[in-house]
Amino acid sequence: MRASWRKTFDPSLDFIVRRRTTLGGRTLEPGEAVDKTVMNLRRLRQLYDQRVIIFAGDTPGAYIPPARSEAIDEPETETVADEFPQRTAVVIPDDWRDLHWQSMRAVAAQVTDLTLSNKADAVAAIELELTRRGVVS
Repeated sequence: MRASWRKTFDPSLDFIVRRRTTLGGRTLEPGEAVDKTVMNLRRLRQLYDQRVIIFAGDTPGAYIPPARSEAIDEPETETVADEFPQRTAVVIPDDWRDLHWQSMRAVAAQVTDLTLSNKADAVAAIELELTRRGVVS
């Protein structure tokens, strides 16, 4: 059994939303109170176990993402290209989507540090690299 910092589930306490979610047909932002009357006890416990909601008194340890208006500015393309010169040097063929998935994985492995275990991972890595380069695929 592993240790947990969370308190034991207690449905009598008040809950708040930890991350943006829709409950009872209403979208709630982080920190908003949860209306326990719109769901049954089982659903309330599921949301607590999934860490979608937390006890209202547990807010100091809760992660509340920054508002969209506080988004971090993305670096310029030239700066990003300079950070990854070995990746920029890799030639991605124009017909890369027609390659066998293992050949596609070989190309993708040259442009990412992530583990690629299937075709979907390879496609995602190549698309991300093309986006980073500013190439429309």
